[in-house]
This record gives sequence, structure tokens and C-alpha cells, in this order.
Amino acid sequence: MKIDLVVTRHEALVDYLREIGLAGPDTQVVSHATVEAVAGKHVCGVLPHSLSRHTAQYTEVPLSLPAELRGAELTIDQVRQHAGEPVTYMVAVATGHNCCPVCGYGELGGWELEGAGFSKWVATCKRCQHSWLAE
Repeated sequence: MKIDLVVTRHEALVDYLREIGLAGPDTQVVSHATVEAVAGKHVCGVLPHSLSRHTAQYTEVPLSLPAELRGAELTIDQVRQHAGEPVTYMVAVATGHNCCPVCGYGELGGWELEGAGFSKWVATCKRCQHSWLAE
């Protein structure tokens, strides 16, 4: 799986994505995203859901940074040290017909694509935290 677009201001993250094979030498990199830039693409970076919902897939590389590194420009070694496994999501807007089967609440979390085979869709209720395979 290759990323179409990386949204970041951090060159070390781009280098890391290339190193682990998620981005290629020709992968587009931008510092700020727009709906037009992300629409229908596999995007990696930090995006608000108002933008990630327009992507075909959205991948994040979670960084578990100590307080002293937050907001700092990271080196590739620091990214390697603090990066978690990339997680890929497919985000959709929940509508009234998508309600929790346990409590009936209509505000659901994003749709997450799980596993390397991307074979399961999981919805999570924001009220009771019940999760289920969504159709």
C-alpha cells in the first residue's frame, strides 16, 4: 500500500515513510491540506476529520513523543524511536440510519479499516463505546 499524499511540515517523517515503504520518491508532500488536495487519495499526516472524511484512505503514524520533543523538529532517528505502527482508516460521516444497535445513539466514531488485509469495517458508538462490524 503506497501513500498518494503526505501532509506534514516535517522532512524526517517523509524520510521515515519512504524508509518503511509507505511513500515513494514521487509521493506528493504538502504542508497544508485542502479538500481538493486529499479528495479520493490515500493520505498520510495529521488531518482533522473534516478533511480525512474526503480521503479514500487515511494513514497516521502515531508518534509517542516526550514533552520536550513536542513542537520540535525531529530527526529521522527520533521519528524511528517514537513511531508506532502505521494505522489506516476510512472515515465516513455518520448519519441517522447508522445507529448503535445496543443503545440506539446516532453519533458514531469513524469507520476503521482493520488488519493488513483491510477486510473488516468497525463502527464504535460514542455514547456506550459498543463496537460492531458495520455493513
